[in-house]
Formats: sequence, structure tokens, C-alpha cells
Amino acid sequence: MTRLSDQSLNIAILLSQDQYRQPLRFQRIGRMLISEVIHHNHPLASLPIVTTGDLVQHRQLIYSRSLNSLLKQEHLVSTRQWFCDNYGAMIAMINQGLGWAAIPNSLVKDRLESGELKRIKHEMYPYTQWEVSIDMVWNSLSSVGKGGLWLQKRFAKEPIYCA
Repeated sequence: MTRLSDQSLNIAILLSQDQYRQPLRFQRIGRMLISEVIHHNHPLASLPIVTTGDLVQHRQLIYSRSLNSLLKQEHLVSTRQWFCDNYGAMIAMINQGLGWAAIPNSLVKDRLESGELKRIKHEMYPYTQWEVSIDMVWNSLSSVGKGGLWLQKRFAKEPIYCA
């Protein structure tokens, strides 16, 4: 956001923020599916429905770059949290049984299908999917240029969907 504010960057595509400070503007351009996952041998994997109380008892692996966008207070459940800034490393930690995490579904889809990882079925939302918005953000004090205008029109017609 700093690079957009100081105009050293014209456009950014990122996970939606609660709000953008002036003079930043945004356009919602898509959405991404998120899955809360665990390794199939993790103790939570044997529970048909997982409660918040169950989650509190186990380590939560958190993608640290998502703290200002993806995760809200209700998603920071466990008092035992490890932070990671790399999804590949986080998936490796899950595979070692070190905890559970919220990860873009597209990164774990194959592992979920193979049974290596399991989706956590949370009691509060067992039949819904967690989706986050993707935004294109720019500084209204600078020009986005022809390429930026083209992107705005393109995403208006064909939004991104990361399943």
C-alpha cells in the first residue's frame, strides 16, 4: 500500500482490505476460495464436526501477509499460533502434523482430492465456503494508463475466480 500511496506503483492486485485510505481507489475484480485444512493424521481429522473449542486446543498456522486482509479476529482462533510468510512452507508444516491453517483452496486442491489433507468442517459454517474478494487498487492522484484502463474493463467483464 505504501508504494501505491507514494505513487511508485500504479496498480496492485491484492486480497480485499476492509477499507482503503484516500487517495486509493479500488475495483473488486474477483474472489478466491479458502479452505481450513489439516493433515489426514491430525487429531482434528477424526472429528466429524469441529468446534471453536476444538480449534483452540491445536496450533494454528497463519499466513502472516494475510493478517490485514484475509484474516479477521474471528479467524484467529487458537492461542497457539505460528506465523509463516510462505504457503509452500505452511503446507509442509501441515503435512508434518504441526497444525491447521486457512489456505487458498487452489493451493491444496490436489492434496484434498488425494486424501492427504482434509477440510475442517466447522460447526458454525459446515455447509458454506469461505471466499475472499480480490481487488485491483490504484492511486487516484496518478494515471493508471492504457494498460490499467484495459485491466479495469477486462476484469469488469471477466472476474477472477480461484476455486
